[in-house]
Amino acid sequence: MHLLEHRGHAFHHIGVTQDPLSLVHQDSEGHAGLVHPGLAQRMSAGSGILHSERNDGWRDGSIQHSDPPTEPVASVRVGCKSGPMATKGQKESVKVDGQTVRFTHPDKVLYEATGTTKADVLEYYTAVAPLLLTYAGNRENLAGLPEDRVTLEVGDICDAALVDRLVAESDAVVHYAAESHNDNSLNDPSPFIQTNIVGTFVLLEAVRKHGKRFHHVSTDEVYGDLELDDPAKFTETTPYNPSSPYSASKAGSDHLVRAWVRSFGVQATLSNCSNNYGPYQHIEKFIPRQITNLIDGVRPRLYGQGVNVRDWIHTEDHSSAVLRILERGEIGRTYLIGSDGERNNREIVEILLELFDRPADDYDLVADRPGHDLRYAIDNTALRTELGWEPQFTDIRAGLADTVRWYRENEAWWRPAKAAVEATYRAQGQ
Repeated sequence: MHLLEHRGHAFHHIGVTQDPLSLVHQDSEGHAGLVHPGLAQRMSAGSGILHSERNDGWRDGSIQHSDPPTEPVASVRVGCKSGPMATKGQKESVKVDGQTVRFTHPDKVLYEATGTTKADVLEYYTAVAPLLLTYAGNRENLAGLPEDRVTLEVGDICDAALVDRLVAESDAVVHYAAESHNDNSLNDPSPFIQTNIVGTFVLLEAVRKHGKRFHHVSTDEVYGDLELDDPAKFTETTPYNPSSPYSASKAGSDHLVRAWVRSFGVQATLSNCSNNYGPYQHIEKFIPRQITNLIDGVRPRLYGQGVNVRDWIHTEDHSSAVLRILERGEIGRTYLIGSDGERNNREIVEILLELFDRPADDYDLVADRPGHDLRYAIDNTALRTELGWEPQFTDIRAGLADTVRWYRENEAWWRPAKAAVEATYRAQGQ
């Protein structure tokens, strides 16, 4: 597995958004990528490239059945915690329900992110992680990962020469890298255009030139928002209607990927994920900000009336979904990633207050974000029924409890940035 792009954000699991694999990327927004608890959250905004050490090639996704079953083999999760798993590139086939499954995916993946590379993914892949150390980047996010499986490249995904070299050495690219914090995009949209649109263009040209597999990690925010009382959810065919510079830049990058697939035959898949949460998420994001405030004895702060709804997903689940799409997804397709975790912001804060033994109403309401989207909700039917993926973190209270524990135990990781983050919010009346 090769980790590649990122501009300083961290994804958990194959990536965490704005704030998404553990290793992947959890950018400040909570979307995920591939690195350690989820390479996603740790990498948060990065890209990854796969390199085949055995030269198996990349056929039919990443697995090949000697006698293809009529139903998808949902139990096969290469590099994941559930099901038979190839270890460190040595196991080439396993028996699943009487069928021989041969692993044919590459061994090295380039993950551009600032977050995390999923540890179990590293059991089978090696990773090269390109990382631009912006304010959200942190070398410590890679601590504890096997040094013989991960290579860090400090650089910008807009650097065509660097990207060309890394892509040429790899078999697949997982593109988590992104500027992803909505508030920042409202203050200065320019980095979002440069990283999210120009950076994606640079990557697409490199994979086009070298004929590499490409997976593009995006956000559900490209679809705009839903009414609070609307039973509808976002699907792969929902029209784009972005409402912020961040979501507009991600919408633009999605369109670039589709155009390169159609016009140039680039072997790409896309995913749009809901808000991520979990370890290694930058404390400017909603959940880690509330957690670290509570650790400091400060009352949580809610935008507006706290009624805005997000479809929360743990970064580990985002990571496993990206891996499943990378290995088994249909070229040219978009898959929506979510875990049916709809909660409004007030409900999330009330759960956190309970975990800290504080009264349920012990929070403050502050000025709302301009253009604040009302509700996001994901229909993940295609991912579940066609690729056999299922989320593992379905109890959001338990997931939040684990996340609180992580921030309590890793204060040295987040404390240096806390004062500056809160000063920025105070200046905005938030």
